[in-house]
Amino acid sequence: MKDNIFIKIFFLVIILVLVIFGVLFVKEKMNIYEEIKKDYERIFFVEYSEDGTVGVIDNRGKEIIKNVYSEIYIPNPEKDVFICEIDEDNYEIINQKGDKLFENYNNVSVLNIAGENNEFEKEVLKFEENGKYGVINFDGEIIAKPEYDSIESLKSKPGKLLVKKENKYGIMDEYGKIIVPIEYVEIYGDNFSTEDDGYTKSGYIVKKHSTGGDFYGYIASNGKTILKEEY
Repeated sequence: MKDNIFIKIFFLVIILVLVIFGVLFVKEKMNIYEEIKKDYERIFFVEYSEDGTVGVIDNRGKEIIKNVYSEIYIPNPEKDVFICEIDEDNYEIINQKGDKLFENYNNVSVLNIAGENNEFEKEVLKFEENGKYGVINFDGEIIAKPEYDSIESLKSKPGKLLVKKENKYGIMDEYGKIIVPIEYVEIYGDNFSTEDDGYTKSGYIVKKHSTGGDFYGYIASNGKTILKEEY
């Protein structure tokens, strides 16, 4: 008789444990689903109207910003940052609530990807001060001080910036670290990519001038020199 009671209690405990784990599993799945749903809903698109004005909608077609601007640039479709042209010489940067952003910086703008039209760097923005350029993130924090003559996003290298100072080029990452010294007359990505890693492991072909002509070298994605400028 006692054995039967213990067996029943044992099975009840097992069932209770399974129910608890089942509830926790479903709850975790729901949390993940809600996070994915939340992230997916924060994808924004430019909407063009028949009268030529533009606004912003989300992935469900909900109007985020009214069609009252001549052009809108969305540097990152997942970020609540919109660069809205009022006319050719006037623009404002706002979020979906209409709040103005980055007002303590001058001439904040998207970073164009070198050699590409209407494609922008998704990690940072640039700003201008006394004719020089610096970099901020989407929270308005300074990543790089305004000390560069130009800054572009390097083609096929997301988050890697081609910076120019005193007619020489180098590479900066999205955190403001110089990973390729500013000492080359030309730098471009080697366009190497893999299915798993994309372009993250592609390196840089660099060029220097010398009395003997132009010579090329190769620098890996981590900034390590693989080939000196001898070719």
